[in-house]
Amino acid sequence: MPEKPRRAVYVLFTVFLIAAPAFASQYPARILPPEQAAEDVALVRRALETIHPGYDRYTSRADLDAAFARLEERVTRPILDVELYGEVSLLLARIHCDHTKAELPGALSKYRKENPSHFPFRFRLFDGRMFVESSDPAQAPLERGTEILSINGVPVRAVLEKIAPAISYDGLTDFVKPAKLEADSDLMGSDFDHFYPIFFGFPEELRLEIRPRNAAGPRTVTLKPISFQRWTELPWPAVSEGAEFHKTTSWKMLNPKTAYLRIDTFVNYRNPVEPATVYDPIFRAIRTHGAEHLIVDLRENGGGSTDASYGLARYLLDKPFTVTKSVRLKTIRYGDLPKYIQTWGDPKELFEPAEEKFTRLADGWFEEKREEVEQPSPYRFQGKVTVLTGPGNASGSTILIARLKDEGRIRTVGQPTGGSAEGPTAGQIFFVKLPNSGIVVRVPTKRSLVNVANFQPGYGVSPDVEVKPTVEDFLAGRDPVLEAALR
Repeated sequence: MPEKPRRAVYVLFTVFLIAAPAFASQYPARILPPEQAAEDVALVRRALETIHPGYDRYTSRADLDAAFARLEERVTRPILDVELYGEVSLLLARIHCDHTKAELPGALSKYRKENPSHFPFRFRLFDGRMFVESSDPAQAPLERGTEILSINGVPVRAVLEKIAPAISYDGLTDFVKPAKLEADSDLMGSDFDHFYPIFFGFPEELRLEIRPRNAAGPRTVTLKPISFQRWTELPWPAVSEGAEFHKTTSWKMLNPKTAYLRIDTFVNYRNPVEPATVYDPIFRAIRTHGAEHLIVDLRENGGGSTDASYGLARYLLDKPFTVTKSVRLKTIRYGDLPKYIQTWGDPKELFEPAEEKFTRLADGWFEEKREEVEQPSPYRFQGKVTVLTGPGNASGSTILIARLKDEGRIRTVGQPTGGSAEGPTAGQIFFVKLPNSGIVVRVPTKRSLVNVANFQPGYGVSPDVEVKPTVEDFLAGRDPVLEAALR
């Protein structure tokens, strides 16, 4: 290479690395040349525009075109793989679909599993303030209720505001972001832990300005990041990483006439069980105890498998019912995209399904021909039912709550849910792997329409009795939602 071009290349990459985020020295980031990054961005756009049944459902095509134009301009210059991941995540979040997000490229995921990059505490958020729920016992302990004021010199509120735009959520339910920052088993830890290194780098230590409970003023402590495995072992009062339906379903009698059933997830595909084997013994026992009021706590349930959620409805409804009235696909032919796609099921059935299995609609979409009538269980509960709701509800749990509420069968107590009461874009998920960066983009293929007459477009379910827990409730260990349900 002639001397001048070689020098120009060195200057270009030196300037680029100086300007790159701080994580370059900790995580061995790869620099993607413009042509490779542009190829990945073009594939993302083509996959979304071809497949996604809710691509411009909540954000106009013009706004999405403008977002892609900004990203396409950014990749005219070299870009780190981790920075590209952050940019893709920000773009996907604009679609407002909780099933549309990016998974870490293999090298970055491997690094995060093998190196300490998670915070040594779990936390709760109240109006933008961060309070410790539990902390790493191997380091200086942070008392439950300690407020975190800043992290490495950056105020907590500023950190949250930087990360929040990358969070995916359904429709107009942006109020669920704090719950996702606290806990979201869908990615590598909470959304806070997942995205912090993407936007703030991989620090070797964490200087925390804290305000302990009952302390006269703030002080500073320095802790070390911990591994993902150790992070998953930190005590947390709700669903854990990799939780499964049959392991998070429990019940008890709260008083002689009130039963309490808690189900933290409907995920039933990792180690599937027949839902009736879980529900039958519980509802038979509830009947034996003579309960007249059943409280069903779904506050931590983000959804999962339809067999588990529809299965629960069989024990709460009196007549045959249908939860989903229509499932629609934007297309059933995908060109050359399948070579980039991984998913579950028979590829022939997924990528080349028989057209007679669908009804072609006037708008060109395809509706699945289906008959799904669920039958009530002989052990169904026939007394008063209260369902506890919150921002942790999404997708399948919100569909179930909307259907039960539409029947007039339940009273809801708690906070507004995430998800879509009308029906989400979900179903089969195509995992589109970008060939150069290794980023995997989740693209849902189906839009469901729930069999409900009453819903607010863009929102989940609003509770009949709204109760918002406060920081005072948290510090005192109170559960005001359950207390309201019992009243």
